Amino acid sequence: MNIPPFFKPLTAYIKRAEELDRDVTNAQSAVVAYHCRIYAINKGMSLSPAKEDQGFLLQIMDIAELAKKNNPSVSVNGKEICEDFALGVFSSSDNEDRNVGSTMATAKGFYAAAAFFDILEQFGEMEPDVSISSFTQPADRFLF
Repeated sequence: MNIPPFFKPLTAYIKRAEELDRDVTNAQSAVVAYHCRIYAINKGMSLSPAKEDQGFLLQIMDIAELAKKNNPSVSVNGKEICEDFALGVFSSSDNEDRNVGSTMATAKGFYAAAAFFDILEQFGEMEPDVSISSFTQPADRFLF
C-alpha cells in the first residue's frame, strides 16, 4: 500500500498489518493485523487530515471491515492476543540478541515489537507486566 506523506507516522502499523496478512499459518496474525489497522485509523484521524487525505484512511477502514466481515473473530479477545503477540515478538528478538548477537533481523524484530506494543494503547491502560517499561534494565546493566 502506498502511504501518502501526510500519513508517514502510520507506516510501521500499516507495514506490520501487511506482513501479518501474508502469514496464513497463524490465526492470531489476522487478529493482530486487524488491530494494527484500527490503531492506524485512530492515529490517522488524530492527525486531523484534510478532506483530500481522508481517502487513505477510508482504504484502511475498508480493509479492516472486510477482514472483520470475513472473520468476525478478529475483534474478539483482541487485547489478549495482541499482548501475547507483542510479548512473543519482543521475547524472540531478545533471545536472539542474547544468544546469537545483534543482526539486522534482530533490530527489525525489536522495531516490530515496538509497533505491536504501540497498538496496545487502543485497549486502554496496559497491565504493568505487559508495559514496555517493565522490560527496562537499570542503567548500570548496559555497557557503553
